[in-house]
Amino acid sequence: DKWRKIKNFPYQLPYKRAWGAHLNGVLHTGVRTGDLGYFDSSIWAFDVRTEQHYTLPKPDFTGTDLEFTVEVLGGCLCLVRPRKRYRTDVWIMKEYGVKESWTKLLTIAPPLVERYITIGPLAYSRNGEEVLLNHDDKQLIWYDLRRKTVRNVSVDGLPFVFYAEVCVASLIQPDVSGEGDETEELRQQEKSRVKKR
Repeated sequence: DKWRKIKNFPYQLPYKRAWGAHLNGVLHTGVRTGDLGYFDSSIWAFDVRTEQHYTLPKPDFTGTDLEFTVEVLGGCLCLVRPRKRYRTDVWIMKEYGVKESWTKLLTIAPPLVERYITIGPLAYSRNGEEVLLNHDDKQLIWYDLRRKTVRNVSVDGLPFVFYAEVCVASLIQPDVSGEGDETEELRQQEKSRVKKR
């Protein structure tokens, strides 16, 4: 029931929309350096259990534009990098923490998708041959990894603009009321006080 500041925190965090991804109890995001807001040459990670932070290597990019966002795809860390001419690369780290395991999964560009869009990978298909992509928070599309083609996903009742998030099943029931043991104790004290009245 209290906040505490993480000491010696070396990075300026990005805005919430580009915050990054949670994988195996660790939060990941690109870190900003300089006034221009470009991303550093590594990915920042924060272990919520130990409250320790560390950096992970990113793939070796070509070019000068180093902006990227961090996602999770199929239980692996994933990096989405917009490039010139409206192209977007999606990279996947097949072995956590190993720079050499970064593999470019796909590159998508017009005419497959519109210009000035953002792409967010969500999940693999059951056979692993397609990737479900959030296309600019306005449409879901399947990208065929072998054929390098796309097809639209139709979802009845989907609003014009939406935010897609992958939910993972758990055997642990969350405390949706936001109340814990301390609140229960206060409730019992209040009942006792009312009784005395």
